[in-house]
Amino acid sequence: MLRKKIENKEKMTGTHICLTDTTATKIVAMAGYDYIFIDLEHTYKPLENLLADIMIIKATGTIVIVRVPQNDLTFTKQVLEMGPDGIIFPMVHSAKEAEEARKQAQPVKNTEETAAAVQPDKENQNG
Repeated sequence: MLRKKIENKEKMTGTHICLTDTTATKIVAMAGYDYIFIDLEHTYKPLENLLADIMIIKATGTIVIVRVPQNDLTFTKQVLEMGPDGIIFPMVHSAKEAEEARKQAQPVKNTEETAAAVQPDKENQNG
């Protein structure tokens, strides 16, 4: 939905939130914005609160984007698994850095290789 609006050059209104209180998220989410981005770069927000915020915002049909605190693969994947519509990476200063960040936000494409890495060792199984 976000990509389509951007590609169609639709005007959108949005805001950001950085509070840890989900009550504030509920109020902002019901204000009628097209998107809300949750800022994790400039505030502390436990992942449990982040998940609650994402769920609250998505329940209103509002696009939710998360700005991660740094370009960190593990943290980025944790955030992506919570279901935001997008990620903002901070401190990106070059096309190369942007491409590296974009790759982090992509799903694994080679499922056979990934599956092979987690297959049980059949020779050592009893039964």
